[in-house]
Amino acid sequence: MTGAAAGQLSSWRRRRHLLVRSTGEVLITLGVLALLMVIYQVFYTNFEADRRQDAIKGDLRESWAQQVVAGAPVKGDAIGIIYIERLGRSWEKPLVEGVGLKQLARGVGHFPRSAQPGQVGNFAVAGHRATQGEPFAYLDRVLAGDRVVVETRSQWFVYTIDPQPGAQPGDPAYKLVDPSYGEVVLPVPEQPGVRPTERRITLVTCNPRWGSSTRLILYGTLAATYQKPGPPPPELNYTRT
Repeated sequence: MTGAAAGQLSSWRRRRHLLVRSTGEVLITLGVLALLMVIYQVFYTNFEADRRQDAIKGDLRESWAQQVVAGAPVKGDAIGIIYIERLGRSWEKPLVEGVGLKQLARGVGHFPRSAQPGQVGNFAVAGHRATQGEPFAYLDRVLAGDRVVVETRSQWFVYTIDPQPGAQPGDPAYKLVDPSYGEVVLPVPEQPGVRPTERRITLVTCNPRWGSSTRLILYGTLAATYQKPGPPPPELNYTRT
């Protein structure tokens, strides 16, 4: 090989090495950025959402204590507090009007056209399963017979989670439906045009936890109502924050 040819080969090898190194550095940088994005989505948004929701609960309780009269709720307004013991010994989240992204970042959202807490019909709510506080991260762990307690300005409502039709002991209480299946929030879930006579609750979240190919649904029925002022209902037998 001539000196010129050897020089060209050496130069080509140097360029190839530089290209490989540069490509590797770019991939490493992209990987670091992706990791930072995941950390932001998983941890920081949860931290910020938890802090925001604690403030919302505090403001709501203060308004109740001061007997501030509220008008008809608009999107984003806090209308109550929801408790689900199965999700944690101190699990409690603000209940806000609306189910858009902004509202769900503030807590568990109420479908505006569904019944209000305790009313005849279907009181339907939704929550994030991942990021933004992820209140329904483990909603799939809720069992038939578990209690969902909803606190409003003047009352407490205790709902009992229903088993799925034909369910056997140990079967999940939830069902999975297509994301477009809006019939779950009808006045009588999944029964278009039927007039409601019961006081129901429907809880909705995405499934799987880090995806949204289906919706996870839980149904419940009102079991008890307690007036305020007065002690919390006996069904709320765990530590409140």
